Amino acid sequence: MEKFLVISEVSKKQGYIFKTNKLKENIGASTIIEYITEGLPKEKLAEVLGKDIAKIKDENVVNAGGGNSLFIMDNEDDAKEFITRTTRTVLEYFPGVEFFMAYESFDYNNDSIIDAIDKIYKKLNDKKSARASVFRKKSYGIEQNCVTTGLPAYKRYDGSFLSKESCIKRDWSDEKKIEEFFEKKNWKRYKEKKYDENTISKVINKFENEGYRFTKEIEDLITEKGENSYVAIISLDGNKMGEKIEHMRNKARKRENKNNMAESNKNYIKNLYKFSNNIKKYYEKAFIDMLSVIGENYSEKQNIEKKLKLKEKNKGQDKKLMPVRPIILAGDDVCFICNAKIALECVNLFIKSLNQQDNNIEGKQLNACAGICMLKSSYPFDKGYEIAENLCKNGKAKIVDSNDASLVDFHICQGEISTSLNEIRSSIHINKDIELNIKPFYINITEATEDEKKNGKYSRIITKKDIFNTYDNFKNEFKRVEEKTKDCKGKIRKLRDVFPQGIEKTRLFMNKNMITEDFSKGFGLPDDDIKYGFYKINGKNTCLYFDIIELQDMFMNLDY
Repeated sequence: MEKFLVISEVSKKQGYIFKTNKLKENIGASTIIEYITEGLPKEKLAEVLGKDIAKIKDENVVNAGGGNSLFIMDNEDDAKEFITRTTRTVLEYFPGVEFFMAYESFDYNNDSIIDAIDKIYKKLNDKKSARASVFRKKSYGIEQNCVTTGLPAYKRYDGSFLSKESCIKRDWSDEKKIEEFFEKKNWKRYKEKKYDENTISKVINKFENEGYRFTKEIEDLITEKGENSYVAIISLDGNKMGEKIEHMRNKARKRENKNNMAESNKNYIKNLYKFSNNIKKYYEKAFIDMLSVIGENYSEKQNIEKKLKLKEKNKGQDKKLMPVRPIILAGDDVCFICNAKIALECVNLFIKSLNQQDNNIEGKQLNACAGICMLKSSYPFDKGYEIAENLCKNGKAKIVDSNDASLVDFHICQGEISTSLNEIRSSIHINKDIELNIKPFYINITEATEDEKKNGKYSRIITKKDIFNTYDNFKNEFKRVEEKTKDCKGKIRKLRDVFPQGIEKTRLFMNKNMITEDFSKGFGLPDDDIKYGFYKINGKNTCLYFDIIELQDMFMNLDY
């Protein structure tokens, strides 16, 4: 029996979301991508097949979410019609989105769907590689330009000239305007869409019902006005997902019954769908747990609003401002924007919730790495996200050849043009014989089992005894330095310029200002091994306190 797999994917979604610094457009772009990935294909499938939308989910969806979706259909004509209707809708109503679809046939009764999935992903990648050049003429120089994208303006919107892309994004940041959009197009199925609620909307609705509000203005999230107007973009991604999927595939391969491939294929589709849904569920819960603690601290600490400089726009309104705004919640791919001072605490809360859940996936605990880019609200968000993504990858690089771990890395942007982490960090090194960076910080380690060690599965093993640069150690040291040096903060801030010059310059500065003792112990290391805040790692003098000094005005310990 011949069946057809159809795949759809939104490409370069981060570039589309963070094309501008307008939070409304970031939110709207994220909502559009989730709809194009999950809602729209199901609606078009229902149209083509003449089925109820609820049955589409049960019978035709192999996998949906995270930027791409996989569907299964009974005949080629329906597959082609489905692709035509879906792509036409995206082209007509969502300018700026890069969207790809492909299909692949296979014999459901005799072929393995695992092989068919491999083929369709290859076909999709080939199509993306062969796409036409994205270079195109943006303007003829005679029209009004959009104030956010530079594209030709479509109309005046909120008092500014905006392109059609920006207008659509802003519309899609407002639930009422989304409803109006669908009513105008007479897409009745959307109004009956209780079958699949938008993940971000679901999270936001939960907390709005508990008395919180989520802002659409970036100014509500900055640390303070003027020089320190910093927000944080956080990119968080699950670890070793490829390994987990491969493990699931290998188990399915062993269980395949060549005499009844239809049943084997049915079971694999069921397991893949369950895998995807479980990942989505666990990461969504971790995000909700994180917001619960942030919200509780925000409401219970009487001075937190004053410290965060988060002003309610409408005096007298009852809802409390949540200093976090979710942008992407797509399975293990998570991105949010928050007040820069609580960014590290947010990541710590998220990952600890993820670790503590009873969420064993393919025999392994879930771990994740995160990158935090702290930047001024005027800094290009697309570059900020790219830095955050590179920071996340830097954490993952620590676990490629070891047992699993969750790590977080961060960077405070000072107007850098480059997004290369090596270039950015090497630029502050005056003395090449020292290392200023002890990041990323370990939040959690899933140690290798005795069997894994004996079998030589890991050639490099990390244990909790091997590391000092944990997030908990960082927090403890930050608090200790804050208390010890509260009467000489000016001198401490100057260390940011002194540390890069090396141990001798640092020694002279600390002795002169009588702060040597404050930087001669910490991080759970032997006191004799720390000299003027430096510790030898692999024969290189490494500064333990540069990150702490850099974060003096950019970190808030929530003491949850």
